[in-house]
Order: sequence, then structure tokens, then C-alpha cells
Amino acid sequence: MPRWLLAAGDASCATYVTHGFVIPAVFVLCAQSIAFDWAGLGAVVIFSEVFGAVVGQPTDIAIEQPLLLRPRTRRPVSTMPAPG
Repeated sequence: MPRWLLAAGDASCATYVTHGFVIPAVFVLCAQSIAFDWAGLGAVVIFSEVFGAVVGQPTDIAIEQPLLLRPRTRRPVSTMPAPG
């Protein structure tokens, strides 16, 4: 499989989460510049999906990956009783 496709799969959770913010923002930005006929609505939907994927990748790299690594890099907790 191509590396970009694997990266998109890894970032699918971040992409899913960011769509809730991206789609309304794209709609508001496009509402003033695109006529809302069927073609304009189709353009908004396609642009929202593409822009959501573009925003999802950096979100995965900057937020999700460090959070996934955090539990693995915790310092071990001593189970030995303290002397005294």
C-alpha cells in the first residue's frame, strides 16, 4: 500500500474529530462566495471532505500521536515499600 494511504488511515480518528469543526467553517466561508445551487453545494461537500483530511493529518501528528505515546513513556512506579 502507498505510504500516504497508510498515513491517512492512521490519522482517521483525528480526521473524524476535526470534521465537526472544519465542515461548518468551510460552509460559512463558502456561503458568501458560492451560489447555493446543486453544483455549489457539491463543491462545498467535496471541499469540506478534502480540507477535513488536510486538517486531520497535522492534528494527528501534533496532538494524537504524542497522546498515544504518553502512556508508554511513563516512569515506572515502585512497588517496594519505603524503608522505615
